[in-house]
Amino acid sequence: MARWPRSAQQVTQIAWLFALALFMTLTTTIATAQENIEIVGSGIALPLLEDLATAAEQEVAVNVTGTGPGLQALCNGEASLVAVPRAINSDEDAACTENGVTYSELLIANDILAVVTNADSNLPTCLTTDVINTLLAPSAANRVSDWTGFVEQAADEAEAPEAPALSVYLPEAGTRTYALLDSLISGAGLRADATLADTATILSSVAETEGALGVVSLPDALAAGDSVSVLNINTASTGAGCVAPASETLEADTYTYGQPILLYVADSAREDLSDFLSLITSQDLANTLTEDGFVAVSESAQAINQAVIAGESEDGRQFTTAQTSFQVPASLTGEVVVSGTGAGYSYVNSALSTLTSAQTGLNVRYQIEGNAAGIRRLCNGEADIVITTTTLSDEQNAACEANEIVPVTMPLGTQATVLVAHAADEFAACLTTDQINTLWGATGEELPTNWNQVDASFPDQGVTLFAPSLGSIYGDIMMQYSAPLLPVRDDTETSADALYRAAATANVEGALTFMSWPDYVRVLDNEQANIQLVGVDAGNGCITPSEETITAGEYPLTLTTHLVTSQSALIDVNVQSILWTLFEDSNLSTLQTNGYVGLSGNVLPGLRQQLEREFSAASEAALASAPATDTDAETDTEADATDEAAEDTTDTTEEEVTEEAEATEEATEAPTEDATEEMTEEATEEATEEAEATEAATEEATEEAVEDVEATATSES
Repeated sequence: MARWPRSAQQVTQIAWLFALALFMTLTTTIATAQENIEIVGSGIALPLLEDLATAAEQEVAVNVTGTGPGLQALCNGEASLVAVPRAINSDEDAACTENGVTYSELLIANDILAVVTNADSNLPTCLTTDVINTLLAPSAANRVSDWTGFVEQAADEAEAPEAPALSVYLPEAGTRTYALLDSLISGAGLRADATLADTATILSSVAETEGALGVVSLPDALAAGDSVSVLNINTASTGAGCVAPASETLEADTYTYGQPILLYVADSAREDLSDFLSLITSQDLANTLTEDGFVAVSESAQAINQAVIAGESEDGRQFTTAQTSFQVPASLTGEVVVSGTGAGYSYVNSALSTLTSAQTGLNVRYQIEGNAAGIRRLCNGEADIVITTTTLSDEQNAACEANEIVPVTMPLGTQATVLVAHAADEFAACLTTDQINTLWGATGEELPTNWNQVDASFPDQGVTLFAPSLGSIYGDIMMQYSAPLLPVRDDTETSADALYRAAATANVEGALTFMSWPDYVRVLDNEQANIQLVGVDAGNGCITPSEETITAGEYPLTLTTHLVTSQSALIDVNVQSILWTLFEDSNLSTLQTNGYVGLSGNVLPGLRQQLEREFSAASEAALASAPATDTDAETDTEADATDEAAEDTTDTTEEEVTEEAEATEEATEAPTEDATEEMTEEATEEATEEAEATEAATEEATEEAVEDVEATATSES
């Protein structure tokens, strides 16, 4: 009896020891799960994640793999946490699905740029993205040197003071802010004459210099207080007007000068990592974000983060649902007829060659016959896509309507011809279109060899012309104001190398050449001296070419190309896939190589979103036009109509491929040589329609560029 209490005491001690051991085992297991944390991904995002973990007293290992490889590791089941400055794309998402990997998305912070100006200068409070591009693009170097043309918003024109000189201060190369800005501005790099400096120097210089403009992170701009003005930005594609920089506006896609810092979490590891994720997304770490130059997420984003971590939100994208989801199927079968003008054929054929090489069952048949013939085929239901440099006339719209064809237009881009003269030839600083036609046109009469033969006010100076290869589309664009359309004279010095032509022009007084705008940008990047860009007067005053005046339709020597399809064609996955391919980011460099102006990493995603909206509208229209039945059978009828439409499309495609097999000769012709002939034929045989074409004509980096600097940006905080 006396020993029982001792035995009970021993039992109690043993029980407590067992419970303690069990608790320590569980604690060790949880601690191990929380301590062995590795985050892979972007060198832009990972330093922030590491700092947040340190502030939260959490140990993590970071591995800079780059954005693409990091997301690939996630979708291969090799990584549980991936930090990146962009959304997962459709190809990567498809790889996750194929491998059975599900994930969640957290918004860690926002990386927002602020454009700042001198607070005391009489400058605009809002700039469009086009104007910012004009001010900061490589082509602006040593050319855009003051605020002339950009200060109308600041004062009444009658009272406006002389535009101040423009001084530009930008982040140092290799920094995160420079890389982000570079990805938003077209061209390789930023203007070479800008002062690159650290943040403190940028802000103090802008504050002290009249007419100064700089770019810094938003937290740094706000910390400067009233010493600088933080500008609103107007991105035309959003339709939101002038928008102030903030997390709320960036997350709403209305302020476009920024990027998200996202953390992708494998769902298989999310529960084990929940404590860690809660700590690094806590609002208590806002100071760490600010110190690193980032902006805390909005309250609504914070609530979504908490729901994701708690497992109360659906898997997948919680913050990037506005991203497109269309994917080109792995196996396409059928034929798509592309008709219209040869002006955009080179790009379309080049961009689609990779698609058709991989999709051997897909045939693209080209019928390059000119604008009028292409639109006629579209309205007759004989063409799926038309490349056109005109807008549809009332008569053409009526023809389409008569055949129940609803045209859908997508802008491909604008090409421009710019003229470059010897720097000392002040008389050539601005030329009228009549003078250009006289200089360059093959009239069949005696051609001018002296500038005073072009205009009596010009000096007695010999004319030396350097031209690209005969038949260049840029010659056609330059001569579009001649009636009938004149070819370029053939007694010029010819070279396909724009750099050579520019150098030759610089060496000869009275010399003149022409080229595309991208080629002119290359000339500037090559630091060619002793040349000047020629303004052109088509009757509305002299307009100097720039990316802004070209894309706005103000500069006259331009040609805007559109892709026109029909709403009924947009339910065909082959047509969808072709249009999608033409606007993919991977083809941005090809677009620019083909001379299209105003395209950057900001533009193509918006065009793809527009395509998805058009795909949905086409599907809804097809369902609405299906034969109506009683309400009880409505669902079955719609399903049957969809199946029948797919069967009909397959049958029609097979029949057309058989019937059109003999058309391979036509499909393999090289329509690029037809551009001059098409414009000449349409000027003589279809004068009315080509007059409309004349009126219509009057009217990088990117994600990849950001990734290129990720390795060097790991030390940027």
